[in-house]
Amino acid sequence: MIDYTFLPAIYEREKIAPTAFGNLVAIPHPIVPKSRKTFLTVCTLKKPILWADKQVQFICLISIKKNTEEELQPMYDLISEIIDNNCLVQHLIKASTYHDFVKQLSKCGINFISCRNHVVK
Repeated sequence: MIDYTFLPAIYEREKIAPTAFGNLVAIPHPIVPKSRKTFLTVCTLKKPILWADKQVQFICLISIKKNTEEELQPMYDLISEIIDNNCLVQHLIKASTYHDFVKQLSKCGINFISCRNHVVK
């Protein structure tokens, strides 16, 4: 799905402007689309780390498919909801399983499955 240029492209993007947004959230991504599929993957940390000048405990790595014509707005809306909602971030950090993670999103009125179906093809 990705090649050897993926990680350097993320580092290149971070040099331009770190992707830590506050609220314990970072959204790293390559500077240009690099993958054969659009995807996002989530990592939560037991304790926050310093990411540039912000504390981060919720990391959502995004990769957009090269030359895509996919509708990406549902994914961007999901990410915006997470970034802007401190309570949700706290609950997602505590989720220990995929089921718990989706359940926490649902409690906030976010239909993750619907978003996922737009992004994952």
